[in-house]
Amino acid sequence: MGREHWVETILANLCSITTGKRDVNEGNPDGRYPFFTCAQKPTKIDFYEFEGEAVLIAGNGFFNVKHYIGKFNAYQRTYVLQNMLVEARLVYHFLQYSLDHLTKDQRGTTIKYIRLPDLQNHTIPLPPLNEQRRIVAKLDALLPKVKHAQARLAKIPGIVKKFRQSVLAAACSGRLTEDWREGKDLPEWKEALSGTLLSFVTSGSRGWAKYYSETGALFLRIGNLDHFTVNLDLSKKQYVNPPQNSEGRRTRVQANDILISITADVGMIGLIPENFEEAYINQHISLARPNKEVYAPFLAWYLASSEGQSQFQEMQRGATKVGLGLDDIKNVKVPLPPLEEQHEIVRRVEKLFALADSLEAKYSNAMQRVAKIEQALLAKAFRGELAPPDPHDEPAEVLLQRILTEKAKLEAGPKTRQTKKKQLHR
Repeated sequence: MGREHWVETILANLCSITTGKRDVNEGNPDGRYPFFTCAQKPTKIDFYEFEGEAVLIAGNGFFNVKHYIGKFNAYQRTYVLQNMLVEARLVYHFLQYSLDHLTKDQRGTTIKYIRLPDLQNHTIPLPPLNEQRRIVAKLDALLPKVKHAQARLAKIPGIVKKFRQSVLAAACSGRLTEDWREGKDLPEWKEALSGTLLSFVTSGSRGWAKYYSETGALFLRIGNLDHFTVNLDLSKKQYVNPPQNSEGRRTRVQANDILISITADVGMIGLIPENFEEAYINQHISLARPNKEVYAPFLAWYLASSEGQSQFQEMQRGATKVGLGLDDIKNVKVPLPPLEEQHEIVRRVEKLFALADSLEAKYSNAMQRVAKIEQALLAKAFRGELAPPDPHDEPAEVLLQRILTEKAKLEAGPKTRQTKKKQLHR
């Protein structure tokens, strides 16, 4: 096996390549036909009608490939490959396989795009016609199984998210430690306002950009926080050389400080761990410093729970309110177990969340492996290793010559959007 008996040509030799157009005089008001755009979002005025079998490639930033049969509309910068003189799905699978190569020299400054000449002159290996059919049959049988595996794996993040939420709900209601409390003489849970559990509440101020630097202290921003976790996301870091004044001292974090996003996506939580590096907060974050009446990780986990989050959301529902104020941070109702139980709750939450972290890591690895399987199948197909050759097949050189002859006839005759494959499929 191999492709020594194949020939190479360019896409323009195998099909017509056109684009959709902007034309406000045409429309699809009833939404009768599927509509293809680079972003795959429909519109009612910018389209161009097509009919027949086609391979579509979004050439403006989004770079995806589709195969379609029927009536459809396409927007400009969506390239439509029709009048296929070979198996259309072979071209579709080849573009899936070679899309990275095709887009590596993408043009444009703000929005990248594929130029029509680049697509027309894109080289494609051409097997004999019957071998094309065998390759397509193999890929069409195997790739849906890969897609099915990807679809099933894609459900895992949602399941893990619900698991985390249920763990926090059980923690904050006392259900998580019901078995632990049995036989212990412990006081009942009580309700406290968060302000009674905090010794200090503040937020960062504006004007820190002038202190930005390549090195120095860590500057914590809203992007370092997330929902349903208390762990800081330090994948992106900003550093500052802080001012040596009260502003710098006021906004410097300490171990066990709780950080809360107070603008835009409010209620995201971060807990400063022990032995954390020197760091400061910006104006979009509130710093809440717990006192000795509460175990800081317990309070942080409560604020990250659905119950804590719902209180934050309720606080910012005013008509003109766009975020949380420091008074809001002090007015969260907190169900408060005895300190010993707070420690046990945190221990159990962190153990279960570590399990969730492990599942997410396995999910990520599995998705990467499945993605490699898809590319490996396509690579094998276009190395000529997926379907065996047949010595009785018409040679690829003869097929290409017939294609070029037929192409010349089509270009010389009246234009049509219908596919013209019947002359070759004998």
